[in-house]
Amino acid sequence: ATVSVLYWSLSTPLPSPSQQHTQMHRLLTLLLTVACTSASDVCTVLQGETGTLQYPMEGQTYPAGVDICWTIDCSEHVELSWEAIDVQAERDFVFINGVQYDRLPSYKMPTDYDGKVTVRFASVDSDGTHKGFVVKWTCGAQVVRGDPTFPNFEGELVTEPFQGKQCFSSGLVEGVLDYPIGDKNYENNEDRCWVIKCDKYLDLQWVKLDVRNYFDLVSVNGVQYEKTASYAMPQSLQGDATIGFTTDEDYTRTGFTVKWQCVDTPPVPVTKYENFDSGLTSGNCFSTMSESGTLDYPVGDGKYEHNEDRCFTIKCDRRLTLSWKEIDVQKRFDFVFVNGVKYDAVPTYKMPTEFNGDVSIRLTSDDSRNYKGIVVDWTCGDVLPKEVFPGFDSISPSGCPATSKASGKLTYPMSSGTYQANEDRCWTINCAADGYLSLKWVHFDLRESYDFLHLNGERQYAKSLEELPTKIQGSMTVRMTSQDLFLKTGFSFMWACVPKDATENAKQKGDGETGRSDSE
Repeated sequence: ATVSVLYWSLSTPLPSPSQQHTQMHRLLTLLLTVACTSASDVCTVLQGETGTLQYPMEGQTYPAGVDICWTIDCSEHVELSWEAIDVQAERDFVFINGVQYDRLPSYKMPTDYDGKVTVRFASVDSDGTHKGFVVKWTCGAQVVRGDPTFPNFEGELVTEPFQGKQCFSSGLVEGVLDYPIGDKNYENNEDRCWVIKCDKYLDLQWVKLDVRNYFDLVSVNGVQYEKTASYAMPQSLQGDATIGFTTDEDYTRTGFTVKWQCVDTPPVPVTKYENFDSGLTSGNCFSTMSESGTLDYPVGDGKYEHNEDRCFTIKCDRRLTLSWKEIDVQKRFDFVFVNGVKYDAVPTYKMPTEFNGDVSIRLTSDDSRNYKGIVVDWTCGDVLPKEVFPGFDSISPSGCPATSKASGKLTYPMSSGTYQANEDRCWTINCAADGYLSLKWVHFDLRESYDFLHLNGERQYAKSLEELPTKIQGSMTVRMTSQDLFLKTGFSFMWACVPKDATENAKQKGDGETGRSDSE
């Protein structure tokens, strides 16, 4: 059979590259099928009333080119219990008594045989990421079993009305559907469903929803949800609920958890969030009228979900001040919006802080990595915060911490250590236009040619304190930028604003002394 197949393939006129690939794949599959239906005498023999067959060993992935088989030696009935099956679709195959299985989750694999059972595994071109299979066997008299069950779904199998599938069912007044069970990912090519029976109203609380957008789908009463967070799933239904779950043959995740309760009256929609208890706005945002508080999303030490789109409105008819404590979102994929302006993983000090009137804060996420989210304090009042940076008590039009103090000291970073990577900081020191700033430099340590100090827009190339300017006419904006390697200890200087009259007095005093000297 092998010789004739090879001869047929080689004697056929040369097809196109795509056809060659298809024919080669079919040839390899056929050769595997031919090989796997013969040569049973080379299989490892497994004996005993019970046992577990696992290939490869736990924690490993199988290589390409494997062709291995086992025979469960039993003269009675063999029952197989498939605990896991993870093979590459259309490339790697499991054969049971010569029958090829591909793209099946473990619960759809065959389980009952009379007499010996041969299990063979063959891989053509494994990509090195799949874990093979685990199956337990029992040799003995056949046990007559009823319908399969699922935790909290002990009722008989029922046919759901949307696609005619056979589903697990439950008549419990309250319970939890957790799939998959335990600390593991769901499988490829799943097609599961559960029916929750209720003759009143169902209150659904989606505790977790971790599935791949567009590929692995949760459905509720026939409606599929391709991209959503748990809080956006249906929360209230009248009568029964059918929950379905399908997956493709690619990456898997940890699945979903939903709690249910059958109640007499329709559940009240969630309209409140911690510190936001004024109901939902027309834009479906949680709102608050409190004069001060903290927005911590998500609450506690957890991480936000996939596909988030949460918003919060702080209502204030005066000046509203925000103090950002934490922003931890995935760069370029998850975003924070403040009054419609998008901010992408920026440090807290670059976030806007001063507003007149209401502020809306929104967080969105995609379906990849999750982070800790945001923490921001707010105050609704008539005055600015006492300090926005030590020694600086206001904000300049360009968004820099500013001060009009006659003298002071600017040190950055404030504590011992180095400044941060990718810094872009600025400060404004106000002084009368006809006066000048007298500067005394105390410390200067920036990475040469990479990290820079700018004074009124002019980049400083100084290598020592003596090379830095000591006199600036009028006000001054200080800006410091850094890159991401070999960070240094920053800078420090003292300033004094010298007004025009002090300058004139000094000149007059100097002229008088010179005149006396000349007359003498």
